[in-house]
Amino acid sequence: MKVLFVCTGNTCRSPMASAILAQLADRDGLLDAIEVSSAGIAAPLGSPASRAACDVMLRRGLSLAYHETRQIVFDDLINNDLVLTMTVGQREILINGMPEVENKVFTLGEFVGEKGDVLDPYGGGAQEYEACAALLTNWLMEGWEKIKEQYEL
Repeated sequence: MKVLFVCTGNTCRSPMASAILAQLADRDGLLDAIEVSSAGIAAPLGSPASRAACDVMLRRGLSLAYHETRQIVFDDLINNDLVLTMTVGQREILINGMPEVENKVFTLGEFVGEKGDVLDPYGGGAQEYEACAALLTNWLMEGWEKIKEQYEL
């Protein structure tokens, strides 16, 4: 199964979400069954994750040192089983560009049955990044069982 996280610049939210979901898969011995990646709607090519995102992930025992930003392409929408955006606006951009993938593109909140977007911490301080990481962790823990059930992992 392939899961793609999408945000705007691919420097904060989507790489953090990707690392958190990979950690859940690793915890449950499912790293071979799930491929997790991230991309941005308006991402520069090959930039690292933001320093603050790296710091907050390190405090959680995760590393974004490997991460390089990349722009989402139509093949990403075709080749992934589940695409999770951080905002309704991002979801709408993807679906408007490729309506045939609507059945596998959701906001993270929508997917886990929560309301609201994952706010962008970019440019904020440690508190904003910690709050974002906590929300991502909580929602992904809620959604992990659903992913395992729906995709028979």
